Amino acid sequence: MDIRPYRILIAWMFITVAGVAMITTLRGNHTVGPIIPALVPVFGRLFAIVFIVLQVGFCLGLRSPIGLIWMAGAILTGFLGGMLGQATFGDPDYDWMRHRIVAGACVSAIVLGVLVVRDKLPMRA
Repeated sequence: MDIRPYRILIAWMFITVAGVAMITTLRGNHTVGPIIPALVPVFGRLFAIVFIVLQVGFCLGLRSPIGLIWMAGAILTGFLGGMLGQATFGDPDYDWMRHRIVAGACVSAIVLGVLVVRDKLPMRA
């Protein structure tokens, strides 16, 4: 099945899910913890891994190896941002590894989604 006709819809879904996951379950600059702690088990490590696999499948479906490179860079950026958050706030009771993994997956989804929506992601025929 060719997913190219649905790429804009899928990209907006990636952006929306990533935004909700980041805003509701990740610790912000001046917050004590997640805004909605009940969603933390939903948007955990398993979610992040599945979300990354879906993004890889999306890039492969679009035949865009450049998308995979953008994904890798965005995942690394989100992961390093989580490390910076841990170094800055250092709360030992907070699950920083989950934060880093989810942040990487969500930043990747947002970057990938924006590239597709703005038609900046090269695809092979």
